[in-house]
Amino acid sequence: MATNRKALRTALADLLRNNVTSAQLVSKYEIEDPQQQSPVMWIESIDTPQSTRLTQSFTDEEFRFGIHVLVLYSDPNATPTPYVSLNSDDTKDDIEAQVRETLFSNWVSPNWQQLAHRGSSKQMNSNLGGKEYKHELIVVSIKP
Repeated sequence: MATNRKALRTALADLLRNNVTSAQLVSKYEIEDPQQQSPVMWIESIDTPQSTRLTQSFTDEEFRFGIHVLVLYSDPNATPTPYVSLNSDDTKDDIEAQVRETLFSNWVSPNWQQLAHRGSSKQMNSNLGGKEYKHELIVVSIKP
């Protein structure tokens, strides 16, 4: 089992890449310009709680990650059908459902002892590559 944050972030990105089939791109690094791909996802290392990181034993260790889900707000030039804000809400909800199911089905794996949601997701808008995206941040924790 991996006990460093980089290896766990990579394993989480691989898991989501293989299971969230609606995403055009899943990256273990922040996506600065998705070049109008939508939806896209990236995994971010958020923090390591000090109370667990400084213990003598790694049994209490926990790492937190942000799963960023971005959906293009609208694209009137999309083919075969123009993409409007209603589509982006539905697409974001579909992606969130796939992420939730993937996490639930893999809460224990060869890479970790426990994978769990941490609080409510956060909704926001982001501008990437000059385009407006709906953005949802899902926070998870992993105990290696």
